[in-house]
Amino acid sequence: MIPTLLLSILSVCASAAIAAGDDSKVPPLVAPDASQPDVPTAAPSVGLTPVRKWHALGTPLLVDVTADGTLEPVTLVLLDDEGAVLARSAIAEHRIDVRRLMPVVDTVERAVFLQATIAGESVGTPLVIEPLRTPARLRTRERVDESGEIKTQVIGWDDRPLRGLSDEDLQLVSRKVLLEPKITAGFCVTLEEDALLHTDRGDMRIAFAHDEAPATGSNFRQLAREGFYDGLTFHRIAAVDRFGNPFVIQGGDPAGTGDGTPGYAITLEESDLPFGFGVVGMARADDPHSIGCQFFIGLSRQATERLDGQYSAFGYCVEGGNTIRAIESCALADPATQKPMVPPRILSVQLVPAPPRIAGQSRVSQCVDRAVTEQQPNR
Repeated sequence: MIPTLLLSILSVCASAAIAAGDDSKVPPLVAPDASQPDVPTAAPSVGLTPVRKWHALGTPLLVDVTADGTLEPVTLVLLDDEGAVLARSAIAEHRIDVRRLMPVVDTVERAVFLQATIAGESVGTPLVIEPLRTPARLRTRERVDESGEIKTQVIGWDDRPLRGLSDEDLQLVSRKVLLEPKITAGFCVTLEEDALLHTDRGDMRIAFAHDEAPATGSNFRQLAREGFYDGLTFHRIAAVDRFGNPFVIQGGDPAGTGDGTPGYAITLEESDLPFGFGVVGMARADDPHSIGCQFFIGLSRQATERLDGQYSAFGYCVEGGNTIRAIESCALADPATQKPMVPPRILSVQLVPAPPRIAGQSRVSQCVDRAVTEQQPNR
């Protein structure tokens, strides 16, 4: 029991501190107001991890689920690239078989996305589930260009012609050819990743069109993961085409001349992603199946529309429109070769987890817009 004299002394000290305006020395006389809001807590996290990358046809497609607390509030949603919901299921176990839980996955012919949600909100990085499908057969024809050189032109895939073909080309595509039967042999399951392209003119963030050109995007990510692009340049700045429209910036060549390769080539992959500002494609020689490491980024739809179907569009920039414009505006040493005086340098390419996929939203709609960036100052 505190003596009465000591209580009096404490009271006098408190009064003196108040009179002096030093609130920091005044002990709290009452308990904190219970009605005050609590300090915000971190949003619950959910992690999805494929047990294996490759899954043969008919085998379990196993995914491990980790979550803060119990799994009771977690629902998994299967989305296509447009954001349409293909399946939805609550889960009660930390290891699930997607094929058993969502049988519709066996019917997909393009990449889909497995996304965790809590109370309808997407949480964590999605998994990409890519069906291993028989590729389409490329249809080409030889054509003499304006310079008199014989060039190879893509005119279709299987029996599907590209848009805008002449009647002669349409007849060529309609001819019967031996086509491989289209089957799904299994699935490839990976965590969805974006590429952060760090340059000395700024940064860009590239999202991948997994449903359009999965093999082409996988090749780019593998090169990036192994540090192939670090220190390389944008060796070509085609700021305008012959009609005066912004065309492309091109980089990723270890030789820095436009002739370099990674020592191998992959085949041209069918992609319906239209080229335009911020859309990323792989460069190639006249042989369609000569894709290696060089990539280009479109500067306008007007100039790059003619590239549709001729090149594989495999990704699109969701951040970094100002960086694209900064590279585009570089001074050229020789306008004929489109070689910049000081080639912009790629400092590194970093692969990072992609943000959550949201039902009803197509991520390609987040591609940078030239009209928007032209209203912003270059950085």
